[in-house]
Amino acid sequence: VWQVLVTFHLVGFAWIFFRTGTLDQALAVVRGIVTDFKAGDLVNLSWLKRKGLDRADIVLIAGAFAAVLALDRTRHGFAAIFARPVMVRWLFYYLLVAVVLVFAVARDGGFIYFQF
Repeated sequence: VWQVLVTFHLVGFAWIFFRTGTLDQALAVVRGIVTDFKAGDLVNLSWLKRKGLDRADIVLIAGAFAAVLALDRTRHGFAAIFARPVMVRWLFYYLLVAVVLVFAVARDGGFIYFQF
């Protein structure tokens, strides 16, 4: 677990330098990560609001996570969804699509690898 966490964070940190245009921009992002962090933001979720998510989006995301955790604790996990009536299954599918749309990033820029 420790190796996975370290690798994940090192790769994520390296992406800063890959995605920014100049070294000055990359250093500004790193500086922002170090100086703009407030532990209270993790509790009051203001960081989600700064990302453009409103209260309904936050409730939808929390509900989706709660549903996944509840399903994971059952004996059959996600197989339990397929044993439910059609209406329950489709409600679950719509919830998954809504979560994907909430987390989707709309940008005008093209796919990153088209730059190469």
